Amino acid sequence: MDTLLLPALLEQYCTDHSTPPDQILQDIDHYSHLNTTKPQMVSGAWQGSLLQILSSMIAPTYIVELGTFTGYSAICLARGLAKNGTLVTIESDAEIQAKTKDLLSQSSVIDKIDFRHGKALDLIPTLEDGIDLAFIDAKKEEYMQYYEALLPKLRSGGIMLIDNILWYGKVLQETKGKVAAHLDMVNKEINADDRVTNCLIPIRDGLMMVRKI
Repeated sequence: MDTLLLPALLEQYCTDHSTPPDQILQDIDHYSHLNTTKPQMVSGAWQGSLLQILSSMIAPTYIVELGTFTGYSAICLARGLAKNGTLVTIESDAEIQAKTKDLLSQSSVIDKIDFRHGKALDLIPTLEDGIDLAFIDAKKEEYMQYYEALLPKLRSGGIMLIDNILWYGKVLQETKGKVAAHLDMVNKEINADDRVTNCLIPIRDGLMMVRKI
Protein backbone atom coordinates (compact mmCIF):
# COMPACT_ATOMS: atom_id res chain seq x y z
CA MET A 1 0.00 0.00 0.00
CA ASP A 2 1.75 3.15 -1.17
CA THR A 3 -1.13 5.55 -1.73
CA LEU A 4 -3.20 7.74 0.53
CA LEU A 5 -5.86 5.85 2.46
CA LEU A 6 -8.69 7.98 1.11
CA PRO A 7 -9.37 7.76 -2.62
CA ALA A 8 -8.40 10.95 -4.43
CA LEU A 9 -11.99 11.76 -5.41
CA LEU A 10 -13.21 11.41 -1.82
CA GLU A 11 -10.38 13.59 -0.51
CA GLN A 12 -11.23 16.20 -3.14
CA TYR A 13 -14.89 16.04 -2.11
CA CYS A 14 -13.88 16.68 1.52
CA THR A 15 -11.70 19.60 0.43
CA ASP A 16 -14.48 21.06 -1.71
CA HIS A 17 -16.86 20.95 1.24
CA SER A 18 -14.50 22.58 3.75
CA THR A 19 -13.91 26.32 4.20
CA PRO A 20 -11.67 27.37 1.29
CA PRO A 21 -8.31 29.03 1.89
CA ASP A 22 -8.07 32.80 1.63
CA GLN A 23 -5.63 34.62 -0.63
CA ILE A 24 -2.52 34.44 1.57
CA LEU A 25 -2.94 30.68 2.04
CA GLN A 26 -3.47 30.27 -1.70
CA ASP A 27 -0.29 32.27 -2.32
CA ILE A 28 1.71 30.09 0.08
CA ASP A 29 0.40 26.94 -1.57
CA HIS A 30 1.19 28.33 -5.04
CA TYR A 31 4.71 29.34 -4.00
CA SER A 32 5.34 25.94 -2.41
CA HIS A 33 4.38 24.07 -5.57
CA LEU A 34 6.49 26.31 -7.79
CA ASN A 35 9.59 26.71 -5.63
CA THR A 36 10.03 23.70 -3.35
CA THR A 37 10.83 20.06 -4.04
CA LYS A 38 8.24 18.74 -1.58
CA PRO A 39 5.08 20.87 -1.93
CA GLN A 40 3.05 18.04 -0.38
CA MET A 41 4.50 19.18 2.95
CA VAL A 42 2.02 22.08 2.91
CA SER A 43 -0.94 21.32 5.18
CA GLY A 44 -3.36 22.33 2.45
CA ALA A 45 -6.97 23.52 2.46
CA TRP A 46 -8.64 20.50 4.05
CA GLN A 47 -6.22 19.94 6.91
CA GLY A 48 -5.60 23.66 7.26
CA SER A 49 -9.27 24.29 7.94
CA LEU A 50 -9.20 21.58 10.64
CA LEU A 51 -6.10 23.09 12.27
CA GLN A 52 -7.69 26.52 12.34
CA ILE A 53 -10.95 25.26 13.83
CA LEU A 54 -9.16 23.18 16.49
CA SER A 55 -6.96 26.12 17.45
CA SER A 56 -9.98 28.44 17.61
CA MET A 57 -11.80 25.96 19.87
CA ILE A 58 -8.85 25.79 22.25
CA ALA A 59 -8.10 29.54 22.03
CA PRO A 60 -4.49 28.90 23.10
CA THR A 61 -2.14 31.54 24.39
CA TYR A 62 0.96 29.47 23.64
CA ILE A 63 1.43 27.26 20.58
CA VAL A 64 4.61 25.43 19.56
CA GLU A 65 5.12 24.18 16.01
CA LEU A 66 7.98 21.93 14.94
CA GLY A 67 8.59 22.35 11.21
CA THR A 68 7.55 25.71 9.73
CA PHE A 69 8.18 24.95 6.05
CA THR A 70 6.39 27.71 4.08
CA GLY A 71 4.10 28.74 6.92
CA TYR A 72 0.68 27.41 5.89
CA SER A 73 0.00 25.57 9.14
CA ALA A 74 1.52 28.40 11.20
CA ILE A 75 -1.06 30.83 9.86
CA CYS A 76 -3.93 28.41 10.38
CA LEU A 77 -2.90 27.69 13.97
CA ALA A 78 -2.07 31.31 14.82
CA ARG A 79 -5.53 32.44 13.73
CA GLY A 80 -6.98 30.61 16.71
CA LEU A 81 -4.68 32.24 19.26
CA ALA A 82 -6.07 34.21 22.17
CA LYS A 83 -5.68 37.99 21.92
CA ASN A 84 -2.20 38.12 23.44
CA GLY A 85 -1.13 34.64 22.34
CA THR A 86 2.08 33.57 20.63
CA LEU A 87 3.02 30.79 18.24
CA VAL A 88 6.66 29.65 18.40
CA THR A 89 7.59 27.91 15.17
CA ILE A 90 10.90 26.07 14.75
CA GLU A 91 12.57 25.46 11.38
CA SER A 92 16.01 23.94 10.72
CA ASP A 93 16.37 25.29 7.17
CA ALA A 94 17.52 28.92 7.40
CA GLU A 95 16.94 29.65 3.71
CA ILE A 96 13.34 28.49 3.68
CA GLN A 97 12.67 30.22 7.00
CA ALA A 98 13.82 33.55 5.55
CA LYS A 99 11.50 33.16 2.58
CA THR A 100 8.64 32.09 4.83
CA LYS A 101 8.99 35.28 6.85
CA ASP A 102 8.55 37.22 3.60
CA LEU A 103 5.55 35.13 2.58
CA LEU A 104 3.84 35.70 5.93
CA SER A 105 4.81 39.36 6.30
CA GLN A 106 1.38 40.60 5.17
CA SER A 107 -0.58 38.17 7.30
CA SER A 108 -2.75 39.61 10.08
CA VAL A 109 -1.12 37.16 12.53
CA ILE A 110 2.54 37.85 11.70
CA ASP A 111 3.07 39.75 14.97
CA LYS A 112 1.96 36.66 16.89
CA ILE A 113 4.51 34.34 15.28
CA ASP A 114 7.94 33.85 16.84
CA PHE A 115 10.29 32.31 14.26
CA ARG A 116 13.18 30.28 15.64
CA HIS A 117 15.94 28.63 13.64
CA GLY A 118 17.67 25.42 14.66
CA LYS A 119 17.17 21.74 15.32
CA ALA A 120 13.97 21.04 17.18
CA LEU A 121 15.59 18.71 19.71
CA ASP A 122 18.11 21.42 20.58
CA LEU A 123 15.49 24.13 20.97
CA ILE A 124 12.69 22.29 22.77
CA PRO A 125 14.55 22.40 26.13
CA THR A 126 14.72 26.20 25.82
CA LEU A 127 10.93 26.55 25.51
CA GLU A 128 8.79 27.65 28.41
CA ASP A 129 6.42 25.18 30.04
CA GLY A 130 2.66 25.48 29.79
CA ILE A 131 2.18 24.82 26.07
CA ASP A 132 -1.52 24.82 25.17
CA LEU A 133 -1.19 23.38 21.67
CA ALA A 134 1.73 21.69 19.90
CA PHE A 135 1.98 20.70 16.24
CA ILE A 136 4.69 18.25 15.16
CA ASP A 137 5.59 18.19 11.47
CA ALA A 138 9.38 17.98 11.35
CA LYS A 139 11.90 15.14 10.87
CA LYS A 140 9.85 11.96 10.95
CA GLU A 141 12.58 9.71 12.38
CA GLU A 142 12.70 11.94 15.47
CA TYR A 143 8.97 11.96 16.23
CA MET A 144 9.26 9.83 19.36
CA GLN A 145 11.96 12.14 20.71
CA TYR A 146 9.83 15.19 19.95
CA TYR A 147 6.88 13.63 21.71
CA GLU A 148 8.82 12.77 24.84
CA ALA A 149 10.52 16.18 24.92
CA LEU A 150 7.32 18.18 24.41
CA LEU A 151 4.91 16.24 26.61
CA PRO A 152 6.37 17.48 29.94
CA LYS A 153 6.08 21.05 28.63
CA LEU A 154 2.45 20.61 27.62
CA ARG A 155 -0.03 21.81 30.23
CA SER A 156 -2.56 19.40 31.68
CA GLY A 157 -5.39 19.31 29.16
CA GLY A 158 -3.09 20.58 26.44
CA ILE A 159 -3.29 19.18 22.92
CA MET A 160 -0.51 17.77 20.72
CA LEU A 161 -1.09 17.17 17.01
CA ILE A 162 1.31 14.90 15.12
CA ASP A 163 1.21 15.03 11.33
CA ASN A 164 1.97 12.40 8.64
CA ILE A 165 1.48 9.62 11.15
CA LEU A 166 0.11 7.13 8.59
CA TRP A 167 2.92 7.73 6.09
CA TYR A 168 0.82 7.08 2.98
CA GLY A 169 -0.59 3.92 4.58
CA LYS A 170 2.85 2.31 4.81
CA VAL A 171 2.43 1.81 8.57
CA LEU A 172 0.16 -1.11 7.58
CA GLN A 173 2.76 -2.91 5.50
CA GLU A 174 4.36 -6.05 6.92
CA THR A 175 7.76 -4.97 5.64
CA LYS A 176 8.09 -1.32 6.59
CA GLY A 177 10.74 1.17 5.63
CA LYS A 178 12.62 3.07 8.32
CA VAL A 179 10.20 6.00 8.52
CA ALA A 180 7.03 3.89 8.47
CA ALA A 181 8.45 1.56 11.13
CA HIS A 182 9.24 4.52 13.37
CA LEU A 183 5.82 6.11 12.93
CA ASP A 184 4.12 2.77 13.60
CA MET A 185 6.10 2.56 16.83
CA VAL A 186 5.10 6.12 17.73
CA ASN A 187 1.42 5.28 17.23
CA LYS A 188 1.72 2.19 19.43
CA GLU A 189 3.66 3.99 22.16
CA ILE A 190 1.20 6.88 22.31
CA ASN A 191 -1.78 4.53 22.35
CA ALA A 192 -0.26 2.73 25.36
CA ASP A 193 0.75 5.93 27.19
CA ASP A 194 -1.38 6.39 30.31
CA ARG A 195 -0.35 10.06 30.53
CA VAL A 196 -2.59 10.91 27.57
CA THR A 197 -5.75 10.14 25.66
CA ASN A 198 -5.48 10.02 21.88
CA CYS A 199 -7.32 9.73 18.59
CA LEU A 200 -5.77 8.98 15.20
CA ILE A 201 -7.59 10.88 12.45
CA PRO A 202 -7.22 9.64 8.83
CA ILE A 203 -7.13 13.10 7.30
CA ARG A 204 -4.68 13.35 4.39
CA ASP A 205 -1.55 11.53 5.63
CA GLY A 206 -2.86 10.95 9.14
CA LEU A 207 -3.06 13.24 12.16
CA MET A 208 -2.61 11.92 15.71
CA MET A 209 -4.42 14.03 18.29
CA VAL A 210 -3.16 13.69 21.85
CA ARG A 211 -4.57 15.25 25.00
CA LYS A 212 -2.40 15.33 28.10
CA ILE A 213 -4.25 14.14 31.19
